[in-house]
Amino acid sequence: MLVMTRKTDQKIIITIPTGETVEISILEVRGDNVRIGFEAPRSVFSIDRQEVADAVAQTNLEAAAGTANDAAEAGLKAMFGGNSAQTALLGNR
Repeated sequence: MLVMTRKTDQKIIITIPTGETVEISILEVRGDNVRIGFEAPRSVFSIDRQEVADAVAQTNLEAAAGTANDAAEAGLKAMFGGNSAQTALLGNR
């Protein structure tokens, strides 16, 4: 990790392999809070807060698991007939 010290109104420039640049500006420092501005071409990448990126990743995992569970249930229904996977697993009681 590269650690840099910047003051308000100072910038950091990141050049990516395509030659495009991302400009990071320190807008304001107030106590423990730092306001940061980003200027980047839309084609470069997305910029997200960590908590947003984590929430998106969790949602994607849950969606993938739901799709796998739906597929498994459909497979059980096809093999054993009935209205649900529970019926297939427990038998008609």
